[in-house]
Amino acid sequence: MGYGILSESYLARARKQLDEGTLESLFYAAFELRCGVEARLHQYIEAYKRVALMKKRKWRIPELVEDLKKAIEAGEFPAGDKVVRIDIVGDKEGNIRATFYYTPVTSKLCQMAGKVGNLMHHPQVYRNSHDTWWTETRTFLEEMYVELTKASQGTAIGLPLLNIEERTASLMFEIEGEAVEEKLNKIGKVGEILIVETHYVDELP
Repeated sequence: MGYGILSESYLARARKQLDEGTLESLFYAAFELRCGVEARLHQYIEAYKRVALMKKRKWRIPELVEDLKKAIEAGEFPAGDKVVRIDIVGDKEGNIRATFYYTPVTSKLCQMAGKVGNLMHHPQVYRNSHDTWWTETRTFLEEMYVELTKASQGTAIGLPLLNIEERTASLMFEIEGEAVEEKLNKIGKVGEILIVETHYVDELP
């Protein structure tokens, strides 16, 4: 197996390091979690890029992608704290054909990603194994692990992008398991008009 670079892969390696229980494993876990946050943000960026290639119209995608890139390079992660439930409605009766969730990289997780960067440098102070700093750091990393897990669970890779003039929308999403084509056909077919409803919620169900 290769070295996975999705946020889920970083999470798995971070979990392994945290479970190891040694002092040095905390630094490796910090690295994996920090990269996991970046990976999720880049996954959203790549989704917008694909939309830009498919829909070269008035989506203003290049500006959005550039802003996200600059934000990542500057360490100022774009944040939004609400989970978005996206329902695909296929008829006037309001029957829902599919539901996707967009799970953001929240402001809390962004702040954590900034703080954890301090663990990737040479320590200025020596701490023995009984120092409370180790316990506090482990608690912090466990909390960051939970937050990154939440951010990585959504199946919508970015929010729906609307083109008001053309009354169209574009949404990138993930479908798990086999029979992908069959699942897509249940959602809708080419040329079919669908309704996209968005609802803001605090957490995943």
